[in-house]
Amino acid sequence: MQNVSAFSNDEKEIVLDSNGDETNTTIDEINAIIDLQNEAFVEENFSSVKEYENQLNSLGVQTVTGSELAKIIGEDQVGGIAKVKGATMKTIYSKYTTGGKTYDVMRVLATPTTSSNLYKTGVTALKSNTSAQAKTFSVLKTIGKTVAGESKAGKAISAYDFIKSVASDISSTTTVTSISSSYTWNTAETCSFVYFKSPSGLWVHSASYTKASCTVTVVVPTLKYGANGAKTAHRTATYTSTFTPAYYDSTSKAYAGYKGSTYISQRMKSVNITGVSGKTVKNVVLTCPYNTTMVN
Repeated sequence: MQNVSAFSNDEKEIVLDSNGDETNTTIDEINAIIDLQNEAFVEENFSSVKEYENQLNSLGVQTVTGSELAKIIGEDQVGGIAKVKGATMKTIYSKYTTGGKTYDVMRVLATPTTSSNLYKTGVTALKSNTSAQAKTFSVLKTIGKTVAGESKAGKAISAYDFIKSVASDISSTTTVTSISSSYTWNTAETCSFVYFKSPSGLWVHSASYTKASCTVTVVVPTLKYGANGAKTAHRTATYTSTFTPAYYDSTSKAYAGYKGSTYISQRMKSVNITGVSGKTVKNVVLTCPYNTTMVN
């Protein structure tokens, strides 16, 4: 019995391995591993990144060069006006059945490297003398925005959340009077371009999806709170979120795009990071390419 992703009663999708044989893996399971890999990547845990890469390879995800990809989908669909540079390209093949017919599907993935502009990083220092209760005093908030304007919530960390594990004398209602902080942030995008094979044998691009992972390391050397102006010692914490648009990597949506002769787009546009008292750390504008001609 094949393990297939959740579809309506007349739909199923079977992932193929590198030999073209059917597997028990689903696209959802592969995407879950890709999420873990991206999160390890932005956390700079590169040994785990390699382990996840090996897992993906064993499940049929194949790394391809630009020239190999050009032979598969056509020279005019690869490497046009590049918006993304330095990415690793991969392919996933599957069989999708709907309405009694089976279609060949290919996903072309663009994944980040440290030299790619799918990966962005920076450091920002902030200070605030605004007074507020520890539970309402914001230290960090991350929000992802899609191209369509949809918001995706990430981490929301208050001063109390941040400091309670190392300050036994602070409560959620303790007044925080000042804080200095530094933020090191990393973001990484993954892109999935879905193709259906036409009766003529050509691969037709029908959907574009992107998602992003973000990690923020917050360093607070000074935090004053309470009636007596108590001061904490140095404190560091790291928070990671993944922002995924609705219907990310949906084969059903991609099929609708293929049959409708138009592509489907579900892409993350930006990640907004705010720090102490809602001050801007960085609004990271993502590359969010919409086809492989924008990837080099």
